[in-house]
Amino acid sequence: MVTLHCSVCGAPYTGNTNKYVCPHCGASIEPGLDLSAQRERARALLCSGGTGSGIWRYRAMFPGMDNIAPITMGEGDTPLQRADKLEAAYGIARLYLKDETLNPTGTYKDRFATLALSQFRAEKASAVALGSAGNAGSAVAAYSAKAGIPCYVVLPEGGVFARAQQAMSYGARFIRTKGEVNDCIELIELGVDRYHWRNGCTTMLHNPLASEGYKTIVYEIFRQMDGALPDVILCPIGGGILISKVYRACCELKTLGLVDRIPRLVGVQAAGCPPVVWAIENGAEETPVWKDPKTVAGSINDPVTFEGRTALHVIRASEGTAVAVTDEEILAAMRLTAQKEAVLAEPASAAAIAAVKKLLDTGWLSKDACAVSIVTGSALRDLPLFSVGETPDVPTVHPGDLAEMDAAVRRFAER
Repeated sequence: MVTLHCSVCGAPYTGNTNKYVCPHCGASIEPGLDLSAQRERARALLCSGGTGSGIWRYRAMFPGMDNIAPITMGEGDTPLQRADKLEAAYGIARLYLKDETLNPTGTYKDRFATLALSQFRAEKASAVALGSAGNAGSAVAAYSAKAGIPCYVVLPEGGVFARAQQAMSYGARFIRTKGEVNDCIELIELGVDRYHWRNGCTTMLHNPLASEGYKTIVYEIFRQMDGALPDVILCPIGGGILISKVYRACCELKTLGLVDRIPRLVGVQAAGCPPVVWAIENGAEETPVWKDPKTVAGSINDPVTFEGRTALHVIRASEGTAVAVTDEEILAAMRLTAQKEAVLAEPASAAAIAAVKKLLDTGWLSKDACAVSIVTGSALRDLPLFSVGETPDVPTVHPGDLAEMDAAVRRFAER
């Protein structure tokens, strides 16, 4: 039987299963994992990666998933790329990109979706629903299609419909609402009772078991760095779940004696929607609802930080920080990362790369440090942003005219 407890104060939880919130401190709930009972097995698994492929090799680290048949498309095992050209551009000793764009739907959300839809199918769910403006909708829609379960996606008013087309391609049923993502999720919660949907929202607040899938990002980094962790891990923050689960996985590795310290965690937000940054800078215990959020980074344009208390706790517990970057810094990092490292980082992911430069400039991050930025999603849905503020220079030549061709080549050579 899976036990649940508060991710911050540790209090046992036996309450509402529609929304998992600690009645004592208001933080998110997570499942218990008795590492003392399986210490040697867990150590061997995390060091060797076990058998099989993808995140399901770590099944023993997922409470409640022991006997469930996986709905999988090969998610996980994404590369940890040494960004040597960005190192030179920014002036840092070691910088790595954990490239989640190579997951099946191009996003780290697949690590959640594989567990969620495996659980939902085992429980014979008739339909799944979630509120999303992008990555979460695509991931849950894809795995719902694989599981043979209908998927409903409620799209917020400010959501870019073009970013929803991927989820529509998987057969998701879209409903639009006049509100933000948090309003979409409230509608989903009403639909759970009215239509017997399973809530597929990619949060600890609604799915504490499936949220454990995000921990595997750190498990993989640990193995890819030959049994070590970096000094700093930078995570984009929208709802706050990624940084919360990154911390939990780091704590598990430390508890098992596999690492002797936890990396400092950096939460990165857009300057147009920085509730976590505000809370850290002002010593607050809660994140405010951000009014009039506005940024090109749609994946982190969340006015409500669903895992806010937990995110604040893990940043402080790891002696980390939170930083906001402007849209201009985000777009510059998108272009630089694509041109220097051949990684198409969506705006939210580029924020976690732009933050490296910002923290180096302020002195918070040492130039001798080893840092990992998590590239949470692909920019294939955001390609027009690469040319914002720029007019592409595409010379035209006539067929067979080598003089014009020479002139065109010289133009590029002279830049």
